[in-house]
Amino acid sequence: MNVKLSANDFETVISQRVGDSRLAELKSITAHDLPPVAYTSFDGDMWSHSELMKQYVLRNGAVPLHPEAALGTYLVTNHYKGDKGPIIDDCLSLINAVDEFYVMSTVMPEKETDIRELPEGVLAEVVYWTARRNKKIKYIDISTYADKKDYEHSPKIIDNLATAQQDGIRAATSKNRKLRKIAYLLSGESHAKHTDWMRQDAYDNELVPLSPYTLLNYGTLQIAYPNDYFMQIKCRMALAIRADVVNVYGIQPEQDFELIKLPDDTLCELYVIMRLKPETHVNYKYFGDVGVPKYTDRKKWVITEYEQGLTE
Repeated sequence: MNVKLSANDFETVISQRVGDSRLAELKSITAHDLPPVAYTSFDGDMWSHSELMKQYVLRNGAVPLHPEAALGTYLVTNHYKGDKGPIIDDCLSLINAVDEFYVMSTVMPEKETDIRELPEGVLAEVVYWTARRNKKIKYIDISTYADKKDYEHSPKIIDNLATAQQDGIRAATSKNRKLRKIAYLLSGESHAKHTDWMRQDAYDNELVPLSPYTLLNYGTLQIAYPNDYFMQIKCRMALAIRADVVNVYGIQPEQDFELIKLPDDTLCELYVIMRLKPETHVNYKYFGDVGVPKYTDRKKWVITEYEQGLTE
């Protein structure tokens, strides 16, 4: 359900729920206050380094857009039935939305041909970034997280690849590929456990998911900026305004939607999004309509009669 909202719709509710001082903080945020967003390209075999990669980027003053945390390896692979092409496409959609590009790897190129050693997905992303953005790439050695190299590749970087690599990379990064739009997914921290249903809903509607609960969850933000709510929400907003649409998910059926029924944190994030990007298209969706078992068949989900009567 499309929801028509403006920033003014939120202020009374937020003032009542979280107080005037918090509202003043939120109202003071401008687009110029937001950190840059950095894409973190990496070898999937290094998946267990994901939190370290995010923290490295945050320590260096940027907001990490980690592709696995956005897409979810299991979800995206199964949705596209193991076809690598559309998975790369969704990564490229994310790359189009960022300011900086990090390669988190043990390969630190000394010369351009050294990139042949990168995994094919990373290689495609490097070629795409270089051809479209013509900006430096930051290579980070994740063996130690101590070594960094800024590398500005040639626009004809693809000519330095092995012959057997070139055709596949050209096809994967072709200008003719139609890329999908990005959806920022909001529900509130207390419903973050339903993120995979939200991401699957995005895929089902031909959107690329951008979930704060996997990209910049509460723990990630607390490690980087302990108890600094103002900085934490600016990091979230740096991601949110890169999206083409915002999908809000909740426990009320669509016909019962009201702003006042949304969790406090969802209200605050949505308010800032609408202030910074008032043209944002916002959809509201009921958890039951996207298949969350707790809301599709409560009798089957709960184990006691007491729990069956609760709404949360």
